[in-house]
Amino acid sequence: MTKHYSKADIIELYKDDLEVMVHAQAINNGARSRVDEIIAFSEVAGYRKIAIDHCVSVTREAQKLESILSGKFETERVHSKAPSTTLIVKDEGNNNCPNKGLN
Repeated sequence: MTKHYSKADIIELYKDDLEVMVHAQAINNGARSRVDEIIAFSEVAGYRKIAIDHCVSVTREAQKLESILSGKFETERVHSKAPSTTLIVKDEGNNNCPNKGLN
């Protein structure tokens, strides 16, 4: 049986995340690179550690990203079996060319 949630139910379920979601929406203005969005969001959310999950084919780009992020966060890179990452798929600030954000 499928449960139907009201708007009040959804707000109650996600109330702890609501403030972070509001900040994420404000940060995601389309003018920043995906890397800049990740940094800004992580700072607002209070994250101290960021894991970079990437496939072997983008190891060089993951190393660049790690170099950029390690100045502000504790970082860890891991190899996945997935063919792509969110960084590679979406970067509206650079016309969906994520490598521009790594330069």
